[in-house]
Formats: sequence, structure tokens, C-alpha cells
Amino acid sequence: MSSLLESTTLLIEEARSTQTPVDILRPAVASMEREQVEALAVAYLLQQVHRIKAPAFKPTPKQKPIQRTPEMIENSKRIEERRIREYADSRETFKASIDKAFAILKYEWHVEWTEELLAAKIPLPDGSTIEFGDATREQHIERARIHRRNTMLNMESAARHEKAVEAMNESGARTLRGAVQP
Repeated sequence: MSSLLESTTLLIEEARSTQTPVDILRPAVASMEREQVEALAVAYLLQQVHRIKAPAFKPTPKQKPIQRTPEMIENSKRIEERRIREYADSRETFKASIDKAFAILKYEWHVEWTEELLAAKIPLPDGSTIEFGDATREQHIERARIHRRNTMLNMESAARHEKAVEAMNESGARTLRGAVQP
């Protein structure tokens, strides 16, 4: 270890004397054995532990719970019920739009029943697979239902991500947590 310390000290001295220390350090580290690199990493991290003093732990004082009046509780219930109704209504409207788009696509789309398509493997709910051409009517109905449900879930997920971007844009934060937490 002492020879590693001596060679590292010389390397640091050489790197300090140049405008681009990375050009000196990178090839030197690349030529080291794995154990030497690990020893340097541990030494560096240990130095950082001693150099950077962690702030003393201070427990945050507990906030006094808000005393909710019966009126506040009732108002919260009404707001939540309205929000649930609005969400259900918007979801039904969106589902109707998806159903309409699906009907148009199904009507206008021409499918060629090629051997490649007929031989394509499709997953079934039980985890097994079957060739597209060998699937029963019921299995195709189930696959269509799964794809329709996934369309709704994917659109909801996409909307959630776009709302997250809006929140970050409005707050100037780099992350959603930074945008929504004080």
C-alpha cells in the first residue's frame, strides 16, 4: 500500500502541474490493477467523509393536528364525491371517444390474413401463447378487450406524465417532487 501511496502522490503532483490533469490521470488509472483502483476509491471516499461534516440530526417538531370541524369534514366529502363524479364522467367521455375511433379504424382498415399474421404468437390471459390463426372467437374477444383496456390505461398514464411536466414547467423545478413538495 505504501508504494501505491507514493505512486499516487507522484501522479497527483504531475497532474497539478498541467493545464489538463484529466489527460494525466485517466491513462494512469486505466493502467492500474482493479485492487489499486478500489483502494484509491475507498481512500478518496474516506477523505470526503472526514472533510464534509454532516449536519447534526435535529428532529422536526411535530405539528399540531388541525382540528376539523363537522362542516369541514362534510365539505371535504362533498368535494371528493364531486371529484369522483367528474372523473367518472370524463373517463366515460374518453372511453366513448376511444370506442368511436376504434369503430372508424375497424371499418376503414383492411387486414390481409397473411401466413405471417396467422402464425404470429399471441399471449393469452393464462400465460400461454397461441398462434393468431388458431385462436378461438372467445380468445380474440378477450385479446381485443385487453388491448382496449390497455389503451385507456396508457392514455391515462400519458396524461399523468404530461401533467407532471406541466407542474415542473410552472414551478421551474427539475423533478416532480421538487415541483409539488415545499
